Amino acid sequence: MTGDGRYVLKGTGRDISYRDDGFHAMFENRENDSFSITTYVNSFDFVHGEAKAGVMSRFFLCNKSPNVFMGLTGTNGFQMIWRKCMDCNAEHSEVDSNVRYTQGWVKLEKLDDAYSGYWKHNEEDEWNLVDTVTVESSEPDLYTGLVVSSKKQDQLATAVFSDFSVEEASPSPTSSPVPTMTPPDLYLWPAGSTSECPEGASVPQDNCWEAALLLIENSDYFQSRPSYDSSILSVHDWNYTPCGCFLYDLYEYFHINFDTSTTGCFADNRSYSICTVPEDATPSPTSSPVPTMTPPDLYLWPAGSTSECPEGASVPQDDCLEAALLLIENSDIFQPLTSANSQLNVNDWNFTPCGCFLWRENNSNTYYIDFDTSTTACVADNRGNSICTVPPPSRRVLRNT
Repeated sequence: MTGDGRYVLKGTGRDISYRDDGFHAMFENRENDSFSITTYVNSFDFVHGEAKAGVMSRFFLCNKSPNVFMGLTGTNGFQMIWRKCMDCNAEHSEVDSNVRYTQGWVKLEKLDDAYSGYWKHNEEDEWNLVDTVTVESSEPDLYTGLVVSSKKQDQLATAVFSDFSVEEASPSPTSSPVPTMTPPDLYLWPAGSTSECPEGASVPQDNCWEAALLLIENSDYFQSRPSYDSSILSVHDWNYTPCGCFLYDLYEYFHINFDTSTTGCFADNRSYSICTVPEDATPSPTSSPVPTMTPPDLYLWPAGSTSECPEGASVPQDDCLEAALLLIENSDIFQPLTSANSQLNVNDWNFTPCGCFLWRENNSNTYYIDFDTSTTACVADNRGNSICTVPPPSRRVLRNT
């Protein structure tokens, strides 16, 4: 511990994942009750993209113990990881991929057997929920504290933490309530049928949880499925789900979710939107919108031919999705392929062209519609076809005479 109250942890370790862990930790033993662990990661000097630093609750000090971790990774942003039983495979939920954060706030909250992981960038920000999981145990006590794992057995990772606290937490008064709302008509739309409810037919966040329970009671399908935790409404700004209130059917469980986004709405085939009008009452918003823009001339540049469009020839982010769909319709290359999703993926990458482009993975029949917000780290990668408003330069073949 430093003189100003910070904690510096250095450690190697194979990882925090799969069926056994390797890390360095500062733990305290405490009662197996409800609590909240919070810290700020001041800095994270990592040696591998899957290195990890954050907070953990753990039942035993052996490498295969049930545990829950919430923290930063080297190059995949904030991540929540949990192992539900001794020697089980770990599971995880992550916020981003291919991003590099070396600072941020993380919190792990335990209410009874439910663990919720949160993150935020700045102290004044609202907490963002990553996931809520149930890890049951009859053990009378457990370990909580700070951890770091380098993902390399022979190299150290270093994390600096501050504002570390472990506080008592009280169960929410709505942890097991009975629905009391008298809602308007409610309808569960088929999975993948819409990216958001029609205008005026959305269920507000405050009513989402109760609306979901009322529909579940009358759904033969969801009545036969176990809920991950029907006492919790998970609220987040996702980029791969419908906007608003929906049921998310994932593997053997379903979740009650609310996506706060109003732009990154996606008709996912695991998601059942909850709306106040039936599906056939109005044309469904579609996850593959019919292009309505009247764009300037658009050109799909050959893969790897440019790191960004010429000056003045870039397609704005707001027009990128529709421009891409217009070009795909007339592309012999992309028409036979499958879209990985029907949304625009926006990020600050460091290995793609800047601006609007189509991305095709190597040895894959799928493509993505992407927009790189960077203006400096632009790369002419052979998987990226830039979309510009001027044609690529013609290629001239010079012959010796």
